[in-house]
Amino acid sequence: MYALFPWIRKYRIGGKVHDTSRSRMDRDLSPKNDLCINQNEDSASLRDQLRMLKSEVEETERLRQQIKRMESEINHLQMHLNEAKTEAEV
Repeated sequence: MYALFPWIRKYRIGGKVHDTSRSRMDRDLSPKNDLCINQNEDSASLRDQLRMLKSEVEETERLRQQIKRMESEINHLQMHLNEAKTEAEV
């Protein structure tokens, strides 16, 4: 049996197998509850970070649109400047 389940050996001392069923499970429950609480706090923190990142993405997109409008305006002004130079040379 120990050949198939070698981890069982660590619970066996002096020919007796320690009962690890119920008492061990009871001891393990409290850390699991703490883990659930920590996971809930982590989830709330992650939701806050996600909300912040979404707002930053929206701000970035708004700035990109402003840059495109400004580039278009610069191109338009550059075209008028070139026309003015051409007329001045003639």
